[in-house]
Amino acid sequence: MGNILNPTCTVSGATTFTYNPESIFVFEYADTFSGCLQADGKLTIRAITDLEFIRIDTTGVLHGPFVAGELIEISNLNSGTYTVVGDLGSCLNSLGIFVRLASPPSALEFQIDDIVGEACTENGKIPGSF
Repeated sequence: MGNILNPTCTVSGATTFTYNPESIFVFEYADTFSGCLQADGKLTIRAITDLEFIRIDTTGVLHGPFVAGELIEISNLNSGTYTVVGDLGSCLNSLGIFVRLASPPSALEFQIDDIVGEACTENGKIPGSF
């Protein structure tokens, strides 16, 4: 917008706002577990952004804070699936992690074939499958 009485004068406005970037972390590796009922396993996760905390949903225990690039080790875990939740300024992100047994019984052996990712269309989302 200009000023008709003074064309060299322009009106401007400013505002201050705060945003929190998404908490980002990646799964690095898992030490294998010796048995189904032995809590002797460990997950290693790398913080891509700063994190106020990391939480394994099933345990509820908070770990942190962490700085970007830091390796995070969470130990005393059983084999199984875990949802890891990270937080940065109230922005949550989660990651599913599957941790295998070192020597699984043959009844637990599996192979995933025919992985189909999710797809977005004009009408909505097409779920993935495997």
